[in-house]
Amino acid sequence: MELATLKTEPRTLLGSAESRRIRRAGRIPTVVYGLDQAPHSCTVDAKAFDTEFHKGNRTFKLAIAGKEEAALLKDVQFDTYGKDVLHIDFHRVDLTVKVRVAVPLAFVGTPELNAAAIVDHVSEDIHVECLPTDIPASLEVKLDGMQVGQRIEAKDVKLPAGVTLSDDMHKVLVTYHWRHAEPAAAEAAPAAEAAKPEAAAKPEAKK
Repeated sequence: MELATLKTEPRTLLGSAESRRIRRAGRIPTVVYGLDQAPHSCTVDAKAFDTEFHKGNRTFKLAIAGKEEAALLKDVQFDTYGKDVLHIDFHRVDLTVKVRVAVPLAFVGTPELNAAAIVDHVSEDIHVECLPTDIPASLEVKLDGMQVGQRIEAKDVKLPAGVTLSDDMHKVLVTYHWRHAEPAAAEAAPAAEAAKPEAAAKPEAKK
């Protein structure tokens, strides 16, 4: 996979006020670290990053001081409304060495129709291991044909070539279950109550 390139500019002044100034100028405060190198403070263009981020890209080539470094997106801090990016952390990576990353899940399809049942999305992502250039933007979880009482686990997700599961294989991703207790369970409750011994009547006080 061809990596998107983000051009960086050095950032020498730190602090909240400087970060606000950088964001007003249409750039995002960024830190690049890892591979036993000193952390590098810089900025990237907000529009360019936003475009690649929403494409699902998580590995980039960062143009730093006239050379390109491969880096994996490690953390993105958003504002209170989850709209604007406030800060980015990148981790330098060796493109020939596999990494373990969390990949978001995309739930597609419709289970067997039943008005008394509900689909419960238990997990939003799973961890996989692959080369930085093979990281999927997302992984599909197909709900077609799912019946009430069934669930889908991490081991059931089809992975692309070169990508292996690095999570609990029985991690529950989605379940399809009754909205309320099943009738059999509901009927058992009164029966259980009936089986309880009745309390002895309290004798009336003698007059």
